[in-house]
Amino acid sequence: MLHILVIDDDPSICGVVAKILESSGYAVTVATSGSAGIAAAARQSFAAVIVDLCMPDVSGFDAIKMLKTNAPNTRLIVMSGLISESAGCGAPDFLGMAAGLQGIPRLAKPFRRDELLDLLAQCCVVASEPAMAKALAAV
Repeated sequence: MLHILVIDDDPSICGVVAKILESSGYAVTVATSGSAGIAAAARQSFAAVIVDLCMPDVSGFDAIKMLKTNAPNTRLIVMSGLISESAGCGAPDFLGMAAGLQGIPRLAKPFRRDELLDLLAQCCVVASEPAMAKALAAV
């Protein structure tokens, strides 16, 4: 069973993501702050980490930097509810800014169950099977 870490400051988002993943056979650890997520990743290894970009204590961008330093082989997925459509209202386009994080897939909130599961399955296959990773990269 693959273990996934979900880092988001919104407990309802954490709960929904955890429920989706657990019902699909994943083990899930939830952290409701960037600092709690970094601490969880320091204590245990995860197949993947899903990180919200906009959090008050430690931003998702800073959490990603720390996760990449401390657990470079862990697959990352970034998510945010602030995307380019809302950026015209003066809100930052966090997912647009995340485009600079090469190799890290992005998930826009709200997302559908199948979007989350498909993206996570792709990440976990890439992380666990190098031959499959090469095949996926060629597609």
